[in-house]
Amino acid sequence: MRFAPRHERICLILSDLELSSRISGSTILQRQDAFPTNEAEKEILERLRDFSLRHHVKLSRVFGSNRYGFSYLPPEFMFVYEDGELREVFPCEIEGTYVDVLEFLERIVRGEAWTVHSAVRRKERGKHMELVDQIAKDPDVLEPGLKLCGRNVHVSREFGEVGYVDLVFMDRDGTYLLVEVKVKPEEIDKAIGQILRHRLLFASQNLLQPEKIRMAIVCPFVPSQSRKICEEVGIQCFEVGRENV
Repeated sequence: MRFAPRHERICLILSDLELSSRISGSTILQRQDAFPTNEAEKEILERLRDFSLRHHVKLSRVFGSNRYGFSYLPPEFMFVYEDGELREVFPCEIEGTYVDVLEFLERIVRGEAWTVHSAVRRKERGKHMELVDQIAKDPDVLEPGLKLCGRNVHVSREFGEVGYVDLVFMDRDGTYLLVEVKVKPEEIDKAIGQILRHRLLFASQNLLQPEKIRMAIVCPFVPSQSRKICEEVGIQCFEVGRENV
């Protein structure tokens, strides 16, 4: 029996990822073999409901409907596990963007992040949003050649580990640059912890090596002591918008 080209492509990518040791292994099962009873199907649907709430991703319309919620398994889906824990589910909807199994796998093969969708959030006001807008519209204020990938980019791992990166860029060398924007110098200490955590989550979620991700903090004024601390942990500092402070 010859499988459809899409299924063959998925199998090939999984095999290549395993051979290159980017994943430890993969198993492809028919739905009736993976969940042979109604009880087994109900159990996984309940688990997916909990996963959706903890990770802030939408799954109900993929594994059910708006009216009935989690009620059935789609024709094609994939679970990503790490150390026995469920980490990702595809297809999914993240920040209003649908991500299917093949899109996720092809991005991973190309070494690209799949979690760069801009979040649709309540309209913020004030100097922080003005500064974010300024940088998004003109990334050259940080360095030449930056390409905006997303703003308010959602990162998630486990319960309590959900956050948003203000800006994500790709530089000329194909390296991601995560940017945390602060308005006041006294906020930089908090920003250091945020950007270090966001880098960890971003790398883990996208199967990226740490050297493929740079970190930066933007503030109208960066005190010398803060700049020194940032340099020690690999965070770049940029002063932008000082004239508006």
